[in-house]
Amino acid sequence: MLGRMTVMAFVPVSDLERASTFYGSVLDLELVTSVPGVVAVFDAGGTALRVTAVDAHVAAAWTVIGWAVPDIDATLRQLAEKGLEPDSYPGMTGDDGTWTAPGGDRVAWFRDPDGNVLSLTQFVSDGASAREIAPIFPTRDLGASVERYARLGFTTSTFDDDGVAIYGFLERNGVHVHLTPFDELDPARTTSAAYLYVDDADALSAEWGAAGVEGHFHAVHATDYGLREGAYVDPDGNLIRFGSFV
Repeated sequence: MLGRMTVMAFVPVSDLERASTFYGSVLDLELVTSVPGVVAVFDAGGTALRVTAVDAHVAAAWTVIGWAVPDIDATLRQLAEKGLEPDSYPGMTGDDGTWTAPGGDRVAWFRDPDGNVLSLTQFVSDGASAREIAPIFPTRDLGASVERYARLGFTTSTFDDDGVAIYGFLERNGVHVHLTPFDELDPARTTSAAYLYVDDADALSAEWGAAGVEGHFHAVHATDYGLREGAYVDPDGNLIRFGSFV
């Protein structure tokens, strides 16, 4: 019944203004909407996080919400720059503030101003695991297309070359779309393509290359925009470009 429904998360707090500053400025979550003195709703990677004012708040002794992060050490350094240190649990967490689970996952805990326990987890990766997929939309006018999607409620950005936008990025509630200029685009005959974000582009290239499938592979290479990137074109001309952040 609820298997395909959207999940919302709730965090109770005693001082909504103080909590809103913490979740917005320290954790860098985007404020979506708020009712002063009642609730502040943040976008937590596509999940609505409702920070709710309650009377006689008592912090739970367990984790109330957590985030999966690709690099827990980097995330902890960023939080430390904002004055937030991980909790220490003698005999469990190490000097770096993390605990390594039997399976290899690394976890750190910290608290919001109301004492609610929050967590970070860096899961063990198998290298080629897919993280998300983003379609690539061809466009005859990148600037006009970026403006159009901004008006539709997307957060937009571009990759520029000598001050000229040559690639576009769209995001809304965790959904991503890329835009690429295509001067000879025929709107009646579009090109199919998708971008696959992975943990290790080289590992995925080796895996797909060993599969013995028909089609054409583009070797993985370093890009100017911080990704190692490769591509595969199947016999029908469908493109899957894949990349991992350096």
